[in-house]
Amino acid sequence: MEILKDKIVTTRKLHNCWGCRCEIPIGSKVRYVTNVDAGNILSTYLCDICQELISEMDYWETEDGFTYGEIIDNMKEEWIEAKKSLMIGG
Repeated sequence: MEILKDKIVTTRKLHNCWGCRCEIPIGSKVRYVTNVDAGNILSTYLCDICQELISEMDYWETEDGFTYGEIIDNMKEEWIEAKKSLMIGG
């Protein structure tokens, strides 16, 4: 997998987070990533909660990317705790 773009953007329309499938409202600051893998180009958006969880992972855990919804499917308890933490300001 090769990352072509990785930046923070403000959404102009509704999107769903690639990591948890939750709806991302218009005007949200999110991580936008475009990559190419096996000749396919994919652009994804990541919410604050999924960004937080990914930032805590080792590189070897993230180098192959994630399937749609994989973060919440495999890390639901950690996702809920990260959401609580972000809601109360860390």
